[in-house]
Amino acid sequence: MNCTMENLKLLEGVYQPSQGSSVDELASPALLVDLDGLQSNINRMMDLFKDTSVNVRPHMKTGKSSQIAALLKTSGATGVCVTKVSEAAVMFAGGIDDILITSPVAHAVTAWWLAMLLQRGAKIRIVLDSKETTDVLSSALKDAKVESMEVLIDINVGQNRTGVIPGQPALDLANYIAAKGNLAIKGCQGYEGHLQMMGDLDEKKRLNRIAMKQLVSTAELLRSAGHEIAVVTTGGTGTCRLCAEVAGVTEVQPGSFIFMDDTYARAIGSDNFNNALFVMATVVSRPAEDKVTIDAGWKSLSMDSGPAKPFNNAWTYQAAGDEHGYLTGDGVENLQIGERVLVVPSHIDTTVALHEVYYVMQAGKLVDIWPIEARGRVQ
Repeated sequence: MNCTMENLKLLEGVYQPSQGSSVDELASPALLVDLDGLQSNINRMMDLFKDTSVNVRPHMKTGKSSQIAALLKTSGATGVCVTKVSEAAVMFAGGIDDILITSPVAHAVTAWWLAMLLQRGAKIRIVLDSKETTDVLSSALKDAKVESMEVLIDINVGQNRTGVIPGQPALDLANYIAAKGNLAIKGCQGYEGHLQMMGDLDEKKRLNRIAMKQLVSTAELLRSAGHEIAVVTTGGTGTCRLCAEVAGVTEVQPGSFIFMDDTYARAIGSDNFNNALFVMATVVSRPAEDKVTIDAGWKSLSMDSGPAKPFNNAWTYQAAGDEHGYLTGDGVENLQIGERVLVVPSHIDTTVALHEVYYVMQAGKLVDIWPIEARGRVQ
């Protein structure tokens, strides 16, 4: 390898490889995006819904990048989802003009921040699930002199994390929201997150039908009471196709499909989507004949969903601390010190949050570096 200062430049203490660099010219660990795999995954998801009335609003808790959001919108997404106001601020700054915040805001400070984004022209909707969050948001809008904001009512369809109880409690909340005067109800959200990783397809279908019945029947109840319910949004990567089969669902919110991870691949199968995100690591030591140490540990690979999976199926990865991991299995005895290996994260969302940039690769060459702007945006 000819690695010179001509093809590497030092910026703020970080080596930045130039366009056209190979994997061998990157410092490790590095978060690699297979651009062709990413675009293929996006095209596949959009194709699933192109002949339906269901829109795709991908959730950016996975990608955390306005450049990926722009690619999704160019490919047919109606807009994007985020979980936090800080993520919405990143998307707005990156030119994304249709954003849904999928979690309620419960404190005046964060609600004020949201109002300031609206004041600056951001097109943002948010979900509400209680009188308390309704009061906080309505008050912040008044203080910021923002005339109104469009909101969705968050319905608890079985995950038991957020959301008002379906049926009459949801209608009572809708009436309370409407009475505020500066909150315009536009729809309902119900996220069946508890079903995403369910491997038993028949049971998943059964439970998903129950969840969707709660959501769409509540939406119809609200309509019958005079509320405008134009949007019924739901569905993650593991359930979106099932959700879209239910009459009354207008939008799905998959996120992990853009990259896929080992946990999703094992739970729902990966025939239709590719692994398009990898952590590239380097073999740094050989503590035993049948084991090598690589320079990717807890600070490079999230372990909340279990160990990552080496791209070579014959190997097994085990974390060995903050900065290191072990590879074992058939063939590791042939790995050389300094050799590069690829690892598939077990959980994409939390692994992406550990890195500053994506190294975007095509045909084995670096074509771009994308900042992960929403990394660390948890407010």
